[in-house]
Parts: sequence; structure tokens; C-alpha cells
Amino acid sequence: MAKYDWDAIKTDYILGYINDEGNLHYPTYKELSQKHGPSEKTIRNRSSKDKWSQKKDINRTKTGQLIEEKRQEEIIDEAVNFDSESLDTAKSGMADIKSRLQKGNLSDHEHLKFSQAALNYQKIGLNALGQPTEYVKSEEKKDVKFSGGSQERILSQEGYTD
Repeated sequence: MAKYDWDAIKTDYILGYINDEGNLHYPTYKELSQKHGPSEKTIRNRSSKDKWSQKKDINRTKTGQLIEEKRQEEIIDEAVNFDSESLDTAKSGMADIKSRLQKGNLSDHEHLKFSQAALNYQKIGLNALGQPTEYVKSEEKKDVKFSGGSQERILSQEGYTD
């Protein structure tokens, strides 16, 4: 029969445990000795022989990665919810504008305000759907190859060099 529960000692060292404050704590050899009984030196020797430090480092890295993945999932969920709420707001706003326009009897000023509001709701909706809200025409640029000093001559003619 084993004198000490080495599996429990190893588990506490490698995985840590939740302390009284609710935080993950990785105990020292002294703390393990006080909790489980073997001397610090005995625990240190067993830890060294069985490579507990390397296993703890691997576990901490994996735990950190899992925590980061969980945080990313939460951020993604928040973004999806925000986009959904934004889309609902855009739809509601557009429906309100449509209703008011159908009632008629609007001044030119009111038409202008409603058209601006409709554009804003459209941008909100498109943004929520991941669509561009502005289109910019870009001109294709091509590389130009110069030969025999022509680059220097052109730059000089245009006043870019002395």
C-alpha cells in the first residue's frame, strides 16, 4: 500500500486547483508537502524524475488556448447578437419610414429627412449583413518598366530631380 497518494500530488502540481478565492492556483513543493505529507525534497525528486514541470507547462499552454478560444466564442456571439439587433433596428426603421411615406402629406423637408434616415437605416442593415456600405471606384495601376536611363530623364523633365 502506497504511503502517499502520488496521483493526487501529481494532479495538484500539474493541473493546479481552485483556491479559496476561486482562482486557479499552482502549488509550490512546500504547499504540496503541507497538504499531502511527503517532504519538499521527496516531491521535488519525484517531480523531476517524472517531468512534472514539463507536463504542467503543456497543461498551462493548453488551458490558456482553451480560455482564449472560449473568449473568442463569446466575442463572436456578442457580435452576432449585435448584428442581429442592428438588422432588426434597420428593418423597424425602414418600416416606420415606409408607413409615414404612405400616409402622404409630407413637406419637402420631411421627405428629405426621411430619405436621409432611410439611407442611414440601409447602411446599418448592410453593415449588419457584412455588406459594404460605400462603393469606391478604383483605377487599376500597372507597373511601368523603364530602360536605358529613361526613368531619370522623365523625372528630371517633370522637375523631381536636380
